[in-house]
Amino acid sequence: MSTGDTGNYTVGGVDLYFEASMDLVDVDPLFNLYGEKWPFRTLQRQLPSSKCIIGGSTHESIVSDGCIISGGTVRNSILSPNIVIERDALIEESVIFDDVVIEPNVRLRRAIVDKGALIESGTSIGYDFDADVRRGCTMSETGIVVVPKAAVIRPI
Repeated sequence: MSTGDTGNYTVGGVDLYFEASMDLVDVDPLFNLYGEKWPFRTLQRQLPSSKCIIGGSTHESIVSDGCIISGGTVRNSILSPNIVIERDALIEESVIFDDVVIEPNVRLRRAIVDKGALIESGTSIGYDFDADVRRGCTMSETGIVVVPKAAVIRPI
């Protein structure tokens, strides 16, 4: 564990963060958020409950309040508050931060998407690393794609 100039602690980097996040969606995670041993103490935005509509589905995922999965599929992923996933999108093994919109026919695999990003229709991320880097994404040592804050990611 190290501390930067701001005094905030960081642990490990992108790959360890991703690994710890993916552990949370396991059936029996090492750090179980659902027991009384680890109560949450945080301020939460007032958002409506999440919903899956028009055939939207989630599998082995954590979905925060305010998310709308409208005909898309989410697998082994973590959705922060206020995410929109539109029809025929496929999200796998990803962590998506607040206020992200994922348009129709997007494919997202092994990615971390920062706050406020827009992933435009027809884009694939996590399948062609050279294309991901040309779009302005970064890559971890183990191939996790990181989409920057407020980025607009278009198909190539």
